[in-house]
Amino acid sequence: MSRTARRKFRYFAAITFAFGAILWCIWRYRLDGAAVAVIVLALFVPGRVLGYFWRDLLTGLRLLRERQFAQSASHSKKFLEYIGTRPWIQHLTWFGSGTYSRDAKAMALNNLGAAEICLGEFAAARDHLEQSKRLDGENPLPYFNLAQLEMVLGNDATSRDCLEQARRRGYTKNLSDRLVQSAQSRFAFVEGGGASLGADNEDLPVILPPGTPLLSIPGLVPANFRFGVEILNDNSTPMEFVVEILQAQLSLAYAEAVTAMLDIHKRGGRLFPTANAADANRIAEAISSASSASGHSLVCRAVAA
Repeated sequence: MSRTARRKFRYFAAITFAFGAILWCIWRYRLDGAAVAVIVLALFVPGRVLGYFWRDLLTGLRLLRERQFAQSASHSKKFLEYIGTRPWIQHLTWFGSGTYSRDAKAMALNNLGAAEICLGEFAAARDHLEQSKRLDGENPLPYFNLAQLEMVLGNDATSRDCLEQARRRGYTKNLSDRLVQSAQSRFAFVEGGGASLGADNEDLPVILPPGTPLLSIPGLVPANFRFGVEILNDNSTPMEFVVEILQAQLSLAYAEAVTAMLDIHKRGGRLFPTANAADANRIAEAISSASSASGHSLVCRAVAA
């Protein structure tokens, strides 16, 4: 039996015992409503203490589940800095269930790595997930996230090995049944460990020279295209930023923006039609300005057929 399975059993056994003990005390000592209220409130104290000292860790995990990857990574980094100056807060893990890991630093590194996968920061993600493994080798979550990362990079054999390591440590979900499928995207959300981006066995990203006119590539030109903007893939702009900018400037729904981002990632670029040249110029200028202000090198130009 894995450590994860043992901890899950002990956790549910403790909850059952505590609930039974409370009911027995109420029956045995004929406790009134005020006494019961005090007991119930006392049960919330450990969680409130943990929530105060671990607020950045918990906020980072919540933002990860909400797909706000950049903000999640920021809170995870803040927590790692905080625990570096106050190592004693590591021991507060006993106030929680700690099903997968009781090492707060290992959990933060795992969540940070998961967010970085979704931001396209693959080297940093691998480094942080490996650090998480070294701190707590029995935690299955970094192995599962590494399986997702290797899947993104097309390393199927390594991905399967990481997934098997996660299973041995008590994480029984498969990559395939954790994926929310759409026409061109694959996402997986890890229980208790946040979110990570997965992909089918596809080619590596296409990076075109920044000056490449997409109108010269027939396979990228939409039917009846007249005016629009072209966005080219690069090796530094985070995926989340591209999704956000497509939502903000092209009014795409989240799922549409994700599909479009992955299309850019896979094909090297994409043309987005607009009603007229003025709209194309306005959108291209807004995207370029936002990219520059954020320190990214996303290439976006207004074009006309």
